[in-house]
Amino acid sequence: MYASEILATIGAFTTIIITVVLYFRTRHRERLALIKYDKNASIFKSDSRLGIKLGLLMVALGVGLGVGSFIDFIFHCQPVGVFTAMMICGGFALLKYNNYFQGSSMSNFGSTVEPDEFI
Repeated sequence: MYASEILATIGAFTTIIITVVLYFRTRHRERLALIKYDKNASIFKSDSRLGIKLGLLMVALGVGLGVGSFIDFIFHCQPVGVFTAMMICGGFALLKYNNYFQGSSMSNFGSTVEPDEFI
């Protein structure tokens, strides 16, 4: 092995370990702050429809892979067509999930909030 391969491996594992440690340390501090101020910890509850969300995303990525392969076959644009189609289909799947399960909250996007709505 070359020195650059060893350094890259050590760097990758160090990055993963630091990210995990910081995630759990931050989560612990947030929970202690919630306990200190007697707040509700409902923000830490997981989404019960995570399986539906990931399933919809994976199906859309598969469709994007098929569409991208078709675009690649027609236009001979090697990886660009495949990855672009996968990202577009995956994005549409997540938008569809958001609109279907959480309602159309994007209809109020960018609108100003009236002062009476704070009360």
